Amino acid sequence: MAHWLVFHLDNGPRLKPHGREWKTVMRDLFGLVPSVTHRFDIKQAQSAPYRYQCDCRFHQFTPRRHALVVNGRRYRCRHCAKTLVYRPEAVS
Repeated sequence: MAHWLVFHLDNGPRLKPHGREWKTVMRDLFGLVPSVTHRFDIKQAQSAPYRYQCDCRFHQFTPRRHALVVNGRRYRCRHCAKTLVYRPEAVS
């Protein structure tokens, strides 16, 4: 939220992501220590339920990366250079 506020309220030059303005919002508005790390549980967000296959192996995609494929993006395997194909029924 602090990033959004600084981005939308500042009319000056491009700012550092965790610069003086961001730190001020974190301290003065939210009453928080301006730390650039978090302690949220992100296990579910890190899950990769979408399986893709090439000629040499299976690959796990996150929902975000899978959405990019659905919208036309293509990925190739770094090992065999084949285009990755969605295989929902595949077991790795």
